[in-house]
Amino acid sequence: MGFLDRFRRVQNERPAPPVSIERTQAVQRCVQSFLDRDWEASIRQASALARERASLQVVQMLLISMQRIKHEPEDEDYKLLWDDLVKLGRQMQGMDLILVRITLGEETLEEALRTASNIDERCKAYYYAGARLLSTGYLRDASIALTQAASHKSSTWELRFAMADLAWAGFLEKGMGGDIVNRVF
Repeated sequence: MGFLDRFRRVQNERPAPPVSIERTQAVQRCVQSFLDRDWEASIRQASALARERASLQVVQMLLISMQRIKHEPEDEDYKLLWDDLVKLGRQMQGMDLILVRITLGEETLEEALRTASNIDERCKAYYYAGARLLSTGYLRDASIALTQAASHKSSTWELRFAMADLAWAGFLEKGMGGDIVNRVF
């Protein structure tokens, strides 16, 4: 990548606002609700966080929680919130947009892996693909993608999310996740 490409990329990146202690605590509570599979609490907390600043993980926790929560097909409130979330997710840029599109079922894991430039992005791609597969009932494929995400030596939240999904879906007990817990922790 040449100087001009790097300059354009930096110009297009939005500087993140400073993170307050209150926001950090709110994010931690939201992540814990997500890890605990409390989808309603996760949606409430992530919605509040997204109003202030919609990071990739906040948008993804919202989308995945919405995919996993029980709702009636005719539920207008659900439809309105889902449509707002999809619009919010599509405002992401670069790799973040690709990852949101994986969660929405609009992008393939293979394309995301071709685009990924480092181990963290590969871990995220595997996790969001696995989360989508798990949410839509493709358990065998979900197990494979989540195991791949969990096997990366990544410092991302998505590694923790993958471990939680593997345990939640019972893949670790069934042996489908291998000995990931021993290797990761």
